Amino acid sequence: MMSTRRSTVGLILFISSVLIHSFILTFYNGELIVHLSASLLQVICGAISFVWLWRAYRRISNPSQKYFWLLLSLGTLFSFTSVLSVFYFPITETLMKFLDLPYYLRLTGYLFFLGALVYKTNVISRRLIHNANTFNTLIFMSFAASISVQFLIQPVMDTSNLSFMATMPVVIYPITSWSILFVAIMLYQLSKYTKEKKNLQFVVAGFVILFFADSYYGAQLTLGIIEPGNLVVLGYVISFFLIGIAGRSAKESSSELTKIDDKFLQKIEVIFPYIIVIIFMLLVVDSYGWAYNPLSIGFTVTILMIIVRQVYVVNKNRKLIKEYRYLAYHDPLTGLRNRTSFKKGLQKLMIEAKDTNQSVAVLLMDLDRFKNVNDTLGHFIGDCILESVAKRLNESLGVYRIYRIGGDEFVIAVSNSSEQRCIEVSQKILETFSKPFTVKQHEIVVTPSIGISVYPQNGQTGDELLKNADAAMYRAKENGKNTFQFFNSELNEVMTRKVDLETELRKALELNQMTLAYQSKVELHTGKVTGMEVLLRWNHPILGFISPAEFIPVAEETGQIRKLGEWVLRTACKQNKHWHDNGYPNLSVSVNVSVGQLEHCTFTETVKEILDQTGLEPKFLDLEITESVMKNITEITGTLHQLREMGVTISIDDFGTGYSSLHILKELPIDTIKIDKSFIDGVTDSTSLSMVKTIIDMGINLNLNVVAEGIEEEHQARILSEHQCGFGQGYWFLKPTDSEKFEVYLKNDREGKIN
Repeated sequence: MMSTRRSTVGLILFISSVLIHSFILTFYNGELIVHLSASLLQVICGAISFVWLWRAYRRISNPSQKYFWLLLSLGTLFSFTSVLSVFYFPITETLMKFLDLPYYLRLTGYLFFLGALVYKTNVISRRLIHNANTFNTLIFMSFAASISVQFLIQPVMDTSNLSFMATMPVVIYPITSWSILFVAIMLYQLSKYTKEKKNLQFVVAGFVILFFADSYYGAQLTLGIIEPGNLVVLGYVISFFLIGIAGRSAKESSSELTKIDDKFLQKIEVIFPYIIVIIFMLLVVDSYGWAYNPLSIGFTVTILMIIVRQVYVVNKNRKLIKEYRYLAYHDPLTGLRNRTSFKKGLQKLMIEAKDTNQSVAVLLMDLDRFKNVNDTLGHFIGDCILESVAKRLNESLGVYRIYRIGGDEFVIAVSNSSEQRCIEVSQKILETFSKPFTVKQHEIVVTPSIGISVYPQNGQTGDELLKNADAAMYRAKENGKNTFQFFNSELNEVMTRKVDLETELRKALELNQMTLAYQSKVELHTGKVTGMEVLLRWNHPILGFISPAEFIPVAEETGQIRKLGEWVLRTACKQNKHWHDNGYPNLSVSVNVSVGQLEHCTFTETVKEILDQTGLEPKFLDLEITESVMKNITEITGTLHQLREMGVTISIDDFGTGYSSLHILKELPIDTIKIDKSFIDGVTDSTSLSMVKTIIDMGINLNLNVVAEGIEEEHQARILSEHQCGFGQGYWFLKPTDSEKFEVYLKNDREGKIN
């Protein structure tokens, strides 16, 4: 409030000073009064402008903005101080003598002005046109210096006794003035692509008026006409006012710049140096009275040919850069914008949404069962489908920005979004996929699952929005696919829980929060314990017991499964070796391993190293894999064969629930199949029993051991034994327990105390 009041007072004082000077200029003819009034007007207006600019510098924190206002404020300070210094000199002497203190102060101010303009153009052009403006400015300053010396300074020196060094300050002033005009014009062009457009154009207008005021004053000096308080003063005052007003209204704004696509500006950037060279050539030839000889003609033609060649090369390079830029921001297969373009585009949309208090929605779309299409029909057909998907999305959602961010994932960014608009766009996408795709005589049905997150409600950064949209998309898949899901508080809780688990999981081993539980594996015919399965348990001091079904997927996703799995394997082998050495030989320990562990190139070496270090014979280690391994059967078969050659046995866990294939089962180097608990629960039902009998017979025919999991009742164990199932495990025999209690269990089994 106080700052606004002061600015208003300054504006009133500014206008009042102009009105008073106009009154004096109109009704008083005294040269002294008019000159004093003109000087005071410039001082007052310059001081007010300086205050506005200095406050802009103090108010703004963005370095690319604040130093521009600092340089302008210093330039204004020196400019009005030069007028203030006039009061130290006799009036007539000051008006006629050019090389004095006021001149040097004003020149210093102009150098600050030039520095401010060059700095600002460079800040903008670094992102837009590769900073060529610096060189163009230097070229123009050299050109202006040469013209000034040749046509202004040299004639004066020829008719006076002044040395070249004495006339140098006189040369610098017009060079600086012309350079300010040149850079101001460039800044005007560049200002169109920034959020500071209005303020920068006020600054440019001020410097253009300042240039013409200087030019008019220079013409007066040349003609020997001095008119105190004339249009020159008015020009200076207006320029101060415009530059100061720009500082007064300056605000903090984003450093993001709109992409420049001004072909005229780009052409000017290319041809400007060559125009200067051609003008120089003409002036040089003119200075020799247009006297040609073979050398001068050859030199001229050569220079012109070099210019033509350079223009050709530059244009060719620009086309190549345009192609590279397109490839950098577009997907080569579909022609859609890519992930890099998405990050930049979303950042820009979020900034605009923040400025206008609106929302931006991110719709992440994933194709359901697309991997099956790739695996069965080949990647060529898959690529054709992706191209068709992109075409359909462009046709139905052309008004929105569509991105392919990888694989079969697409993103649609919806600015100025509302829940209703997101629903409409999602329904339009689902409708687009209602018709099958026809590719090479194949009619293929592909459906999308869509996750939606909204800025700023669901995230403040692009990564957060994408992550939350991904969570919503997976929830859509869980809800049956071919639908859409908004990110909500429930999903937010799931994500928060997941992040907490990821963080705590990293230190769980070091804090001894992980333990192993052991469940016996029993020979059904004799009731004897032949081994045990180890089960990982996590008891967190704050979060409590955390199910493996919850934290194992997090470990796999974050890559922590390798470290965790190695600890489980080492601990289990060490414990089993301990039991072997303490009177319980021939026990086999079963350890679950994930796909992520098996896919790692050093897994086989890790198993061998652990067996060597613990001293456990390989035949007493059984590695359990799930049927999901069969999705990557080509990559994993080699690892399984290496483990089998070492003597380690392999079991398939939860058999019958996943990707079972008799052909693959026959080829896999496995020893045991474990029937899933879901079949055992219904073993009294004739249909379920028939399925169990089929699995048992298949295992026997393939010379595989068969283990029934989840036996909880005596009659289940009896029925399975009657149908030749070799082994079983479950609560009927023993609930998972720690190593100490399990050792007591082993002792009781050895002594025949277990019924």
